[in-house]
Order: sequence, then C-alpha cells, then structure tokens
Amino acid sequence: MMSRTAAAAGLGSAQLTASSRQLTRPVALPALPIRGGAFRCMASPLKDAEKNVDQTRSKVESFVDSTKVDISKEGVERSQERDAGDEKRSVIGSKPAPGNDQLPRPEVERRPETGDNSFGSVMAFDGVGPETINGRLAMLGVFIALGVELSTGMTIWDQVLGPGAVERVGWFFAITQLIFTASLVPFSRRESPDSRRAGPFTAKAERWNGRLAMLGFAGIILTEVVKQGPLLPHIW
Repeated sequence: MMSRTAAAAGLGSAQLTASSRQLTRPVALPALPIRGGAFRCMASPLKDAEKNVDQTRSKVESFVDSTKVDISKEGVERSQERDAGDEKRSVIGSKPAPGNDQLPRPEVERRPETGDNSFGSVMAFDGVGPETINGRLAMLGVFIALGVELSTGMTIWDQVLGPGAVERVGWFFAITQLIFTASLVPFSRRESPDSRRAGPFTAKAERWNGRLAMLGFAGIILTEVVKQGPLLPHIW
C-alpha cells in the first residue's frame, strides 16, 4: 500500500515537472512576412517631398539669376564720362571747373560693384547706402503711419509721443534695424539696387518712390500740425 502511494506521488511530481518545463519553454512565434512594398510606401512620400523641395529651390535660384544685371567697369566709366558734369552740377550747384575733385566721387569709385564696398564707403554722403536705406525706411514709415491713423485716429506726433508710444516706436525701431541690416548684405557682396531687376521693380523706380515717400512723410507731418488733427479719418 505504501509503495503504491509513493509511486503515485513520484508520478505526480514528474508530471508537474514536465508541465512546468512546458510553461517555461519559450514559445516560437510564427515569422511575419516582411514585404518591400511597405517600405516603398513609406519612403515614397519622403522622396516626393525632397523632389518638390529641390524643384522649388531650383525655380527660386533661376528667378534670382534672371534678376541679375551685369554692371561692368567699362560701362560705368562710359556713363561717368557722359554724365560727370551734370552729376557734379546737381551736387555743388554749378558746373565744376576742369580738374575739380569736389563731391561726388567718380561713379566707378563709389559703386560697390566696381569700387570700395566697405561700410564707410557705402554709407558716405555720396555712397549708395544713405538714399537707398532712407528711401526704404520712408516708404515703410508712410505705410505704417497712415495705417495706424486709420485704425486709431492718432496723428504721427501722437503715435510717437502719446500713450503707448514706447511699444510702437520700439517695434518700428526693430523693423528699421532689420531693413538696415538686410540692405547692407547686398552691398557687402558688391551689389547695389542697380544690380537687380525683377519685372517693374527697378532701382530707378525705387529711388523715385523713396524720394516721394520722404517728401510725403514730411508733408503729412506739416499738414497735421497745421490741421491740428490726423490727415486721414478714423475708419476702424
């Protein structure tokens, strides 16, 4: 009787041991089929995006290259010989005597394409920088000043000296610094506004628009002082 009990107990323990081994044995999962089509589907949008970026970059570069205007030293010297008398007369008020070296400098020297493109030369009185940058800032100033007048009814003096002027002037100063820096970049690369042309946007058009904006800005201030109120009505 005891031997049968012991044998049964031994058989039960053996069965438990076998069961535990089966439970702890790692189960082999079936291999999943990996198809190249899935990876191609994932890579295709990336390739399309890269292709679109390359095409866009190529179009932008082609457009920028198409706006380039070649300015040669020989062409500048011919223009200088043709217009030197009129140019000096416009600055000093009379036709200069032969050999007179008064301002402005010869065109071939003050142009960044053919002469000195340092900061001091570009921003000199007869350099390409002052009128270009002042004209751009004047155009921006007229646009912002009239826009603020339409939205708030404030004159230019009120915008500069009235409540909230610090924030308004601070934003305008930040924008002017951005334009000033951006305008210097082409000069450092030996390019002036005459070196680029994009459709109707030419250096001559920009100069005239800038000059009119400077006169217009002064005229707006004078009109508002005489009128004692904003030039434009408060619309919104």
